[in-house]
Amino acid sequence: VAVVFALTFSAAYYGMAAVQYSPVYMVDYATSLDEYSNAVTVDSNENAFVTGFGFLGPAAASQVWTVKYGPTGIQGPVAQYGSSVIGFGVSGSAVVTDAAGNVYVAGQFRNDSFFTIKYDNNLGPSYDGLWGGPKTYGCFGRVMSAEDLVLNNAGTVLYVAGYAQLCSKPAGSDIDMLVLNYDAATGVLIDPAETLVYHNDRDFAWGMAIDPSGNIFLAGETGDGVDVDWVIAKIDSAGVPSTVQIVDSGFGWDSAQAIEYDANSGYLFAAGEISNSLGGNDTYRLADFNK
Repeated sequence: VAVVFALTFSAAYYGMAAVQYSPVYMVDYATSLDEYSNAVTVDSNENAFVTGFGFLGPAAASQVWTVKYGPTGIQGPVAQYGSSVIGFGVSGSAVVTDAAGNVYVAGQFRNDSFFTIKYDNNLGPSYDGLWGGPKTYGCFGRVMSAEDLVLNNAGTVLYVAGYAQLCSKPAGSDIDMLVLNYDAATGVLIDPAETLVYHNDRDFAWGMAIDPSGNIFLAGETGDGVDVDWVIAKIDSAGVPSTVQIVDSGFGWDSAQAIEYDANSGYLFAAGEISNSLGGNDTYRLADFNK
C-alpha cells in the first residue's frame, strides 16, 4: 500500500514536494521563486498529481501549477495556467482524476471566482487543457473560491464546492456554501442556478465527498467570524440540500476541513480543528457520522 501526500516546505524560499511511503521517495519541485502545494491525487497507474500555485516573477500574479510524478517519483509534465497581471492571480486548491486518467483541477481566480480546468493524463493537450480553457464562475468584486471537487460514480458529472458571496444576492452579502456541477466531458455548467447549500452568516465549504448513491457531503464551518462551528451538509442525489449537522465545542473557532465516505461501513469521516475558547489552543478532531 502506498500513501502519497504533498507539502510545502521552506528553505530560503518555498517549494512543492511529493512524498510516498512504502516504497519511499521524496521529490521536490522548486524554482528560484515560491511554489505552494495544496492538494494531491493518484491515478490508477500510481501517477501522482500535485496542484497549488507559483509565480513567474517577483512582481507577477500567482498561477495554477500542476505537476505530474510517475510511480517512482520521476517528475513528468508541469502545467501552468494564469495571468502575469497583478490582481488576476489563480491558485489550485483541489485535484482529482477519472477512470480514463484525465485530471481536473479547481481553485480560485482573482479572489472572486471559481476556477476549474481539465487536462489529459500528461497535463495537456495544450495550455488550455481539454475544455479549450478553464471554466470560471463568479462576480467581480465578490469573495469566491472553489476548495474541493469530486466526480459522480459514472465519471460524467464533476461537482465543485467552495464558498461565495452569491451573484444572485446584493454586493456585500454574507458568504455561503456553493456547489456547481459540470458536464465532465464538455465543461458545460449543468445547472446555471446557484445551489445554496447552507446559509447562516459566514459559511465555508472546505471538503467534499460522494457516496455510491450520488449523495454529496460537505465539510466546513459556519458562524459570525467570532464563534465558528463545524458544519456537515448533505445534498441528496436529486441535487436538493437535505440535512445539516452542526457541531459546536463551545465559544471558539471550530472548522471541519476534510470529509471522506467509507463504503465498507457506510459512515462519513470528517477531520478538522476545534478551539473551545476564543484565543484558546486548537485541537485536531476526527469524527464519524452516519450518512
